[in-house]
Amino acid sequence: MDITALALFGRARYKVLAGLFALEETESIHLRELARRTGLSPTATQYELRLLLRTGLVLQEGSSGRPVYRANRKHPVAGELQGMIRKMDGARESAVIEDDAHWARKRRAQRADYASRKLKRKSPFLSDRALASSLSANLQKDVSYEY
Repeated sequence: MDITALALFGRARYKVLAGLFALEETESIHLRELARRTGLSPTATQYELRLLLRTGLVLQEGSSGRPVYRANRKHPVAGELQGMIRKMDGARESAVIEDDAHWARKRRAQRADYASRKLKRKSPFLSDRALASSLSANLQKDVSYEY
């Protein structure tokens, strides 16, 4: 992903928009298929689709049980947006952030951290056992509110 796309749209929204604009004009796609093609979770894909539906950039068709989505190419900014996506996809350079590889490495490191019994890398405050125990003790306090 281009650094400009990351700054303008965010990773998930850019991938959803790029995935929808990559379809043919009359083609629609199910949420899970779009998630699979973009490499996002279905939850992240659904969140972005809901936001884009409210803007009118995405159209939803079909039954509520299994809706399909497509880009609204009649939206006033759809042409410019599609052109921007095409330019940003073409602007990939080796020095630009390789977003997919970065996030894949981060997920692997997180899985390894949580699978291990060592607290070194999980988070800065959990690596200090004294701080971690004081935190858990504070969470057990009884809190009452006065009205």
